[in-house]
Amino acid sequence: MIRSITAYTTEIDDAEQAAADITSALDLSKLLKNTVGIIVCHNDFVDSGAAEAVCAALPFPTVGVAALAGLISSSADNLENFLLSVLVLTSDDADFSVGLTEPIESAETFGNIDKIYKETAGKLSGPPKLVLSYLPLGILTVSSDEVVRKMDTLTGRATPNFGSYSSSANLEFTNAFIIVNGKHYRDRYAFVLISGEVNPRFFCAAAFFSKNMPKKGLVTRAVSNMIQEINNKPPIEYLKEAGVCSNAEEFNASAVNFPILVDYNDGSNPVMRGAFHITEEGHIFCAAEVPQDSTISISIADTEGILRSFDEVIDFANSAGEASAVLIYSCIGRYWMLQTDYQKEMSAALERIKPSFQLAYSGTEICPVAFEGSDKTANRSHNITCVVCAL
Repeated sequence: MIRSITAYTTEIDDAEQAAADITSALDLSKLLKNTVGIIVCHNDFVDSGAAEAVCAALPFPTVGVAALAGLISSSADNLENFLLSVLVLTSDDADFSVGLTEPIESAETFGNIDKIYKETAGKLSGPPKLVLSYLPLGILTVSSDEVVRKMDTLTGRATPNFGSYSSSANLEFTNAFIIVNGKHYRDRYAFVLISGEVNPRFFCAAAFFSKNMPKKGLVTRAVSNMIQEINNKPPIEYLKEAGVCSNAEEFNASAVNFPILVDYNDGSNPVMRGAFHITEEGHIFCAAEVPQDSTISISIADTEGILRSFDEVIDFANSAGEASAVLIYSCIGRYWMLQTDYQKEMSAALERIKPSFQLAYSGTEICPVAFEGSDKTANRSHNITCVVCAL
């Protein structure tokens, strides 16, 4: 069984004090045989050196992301964005092993992940039953879908993969870091392999599943995250027929308000994709892969849908039985769409989620999806979605 301990600090400028805040809040005498810490912090904690000092003061490995905003259950009524939190996972019968690739220069070499995965998995007492994945937003050498498929190849497709990309207020993502043992990176993939007694449960809450325009389209030509044809026509024709817009310029001015629901047509639950814009070639550029032969529909984004979907997250977290910890990664797109109401999602978490939890606003989410009428799952990347892992 995995147990959890939580701690946080708001101290940015005094790194020594930040470390003291965390270590004094954690009762280290409660640590069991194997331990890992999941860290989430605002980018400023990395810049000031506070994140590195905190990790150096802890007697176990740490891994996680810098995020525009985050929250942890022990932070009471503190809804400030400027927070560093640590969710400690500790167990006598589950093992944790942290891996970090070399710089990822291409999907072919993938930061020497084959060798690093083998070394990381070799430290476990048995095969991994869960992967926690952390990547920097803005890495361009591999896509989120390539990351998911690569880890599937290494672990076997039955091994669930859950995680988050970093996020940043800087739209160039120059400070969207991952953090491993206090060091920060913008070009590597960090992961935690967990074996032994671990029984994770997962939930995906896309805000707009219930608000879809009725017109569906078959993706008849696509390459990775570029939709090139829908129903054997240029994508703009489908968008016109669906009533989304009358031309590309109109769509590009409001694309964020029209996420795309993608059904892989393989029996798995659909996933949400953010649409960036229509390119000069007339293709829809999306935030993640949209496979050829998938079926799409256009969703309508609004605050009501986001908050209603977070109610589902809370219900799931509270129904997770004897869960000792809940990881929640909510897309930064949801945060931006909520605008001045963003604290409603965070305050609802603090007020109503019963198990210990850690929440981070994510650049891209990774979470398994279920197949209807089956125990089978498939690991997927997500956009504009809140994903949950109960341990």
